[in-house]
Amino acid sequence: MVKEKYSIAYLKRKARRLQKARDRQSQLDVEYRESMGEWEEKNKKLVSRRGRISRKVAEKEDELRQLTVKVFEKTGNREPAPGLGIREIGSFEVTDDEEILRWCIEHKLFLQANLVEIRAFSKLWITEIPGIEVGTALTASLSTNFHRQLDKEKD
Repeated sequence: MVKEKYSIAYLKRKARRLQKARDRQSQLDVEYRESMGEWEEKNKKLVSRRGRISRKVAEKEDELRQLTVKVFEKTGNREPAPGLGIREIGSFEVTDDEEILRWCIEHKLFLQANLVEIRAFSKLWITEIPGIEVGTALTASLSTNFHRQLDKEKD
């Protein structure tokens, strides 16, 4: 007997197998959470130290990003140090949904005010779309291993 790959019976077998796999995944998720809870309880100090250092790293990264932007604004150098760079990213702020909808209807471009599509369209549009403020924002990027590049250079 040849199995029919596109039969309802075959489809139902595949669906049952998927459900069994999902059930097993749910069971393992519960076991995992319980085990992790026990591990975290046993390792409270480690978890606490890791949380503190993670917050400290995030603060230092934010501080370095802000400083990198300030150095760029002062010098115009988009890569003021190896692994530290400046990017300009587009920023779009919706200021008036109703105005956007009126504009869409007037230009017969959209059946509904799909903000994702409108934002993408406004990047290409020569004139401004009412209800959307378009601008740019500077952001600093930090290479994961920028310290290796810095270590090779002298100040």
